[in-house]
Amino acid sequence: MAKKSGNDDDDDESHENQPSSLDEMTHMELRLMHQEASTAILFSKDIQWRSVGASLVVFAAIIAIAVFTSADKSFTSLLAWITILLTCGVIMV
Repeated sequence: MAKKSGNDDDDDESHENQPSSLDEMTHMELRLMHQEASTAILFSKDIQWRSVGASLVVFAAIIAIAVFTSADKSFTSLLAWITILLTCGVIMV
């Protein structure tokens, strides 16, 4: 867009802080919608980080089991499949 010609000081003075033109019930409804959306986002973030933390604990346990036991090929294969399934589950969450 083309810039208006004129003094920039006039432009700054025209932007005053004015109260909302919404009635009180609409304003309360918008605040409630914002609060509910914020709560839902925080809840989903909490689930996300809990699932990541739990999967890291399980991965550490699988690695510890593999290191401290004398695992044969079938046991190692089982642990690998468990790791793959857990990873898919965490991605789906």
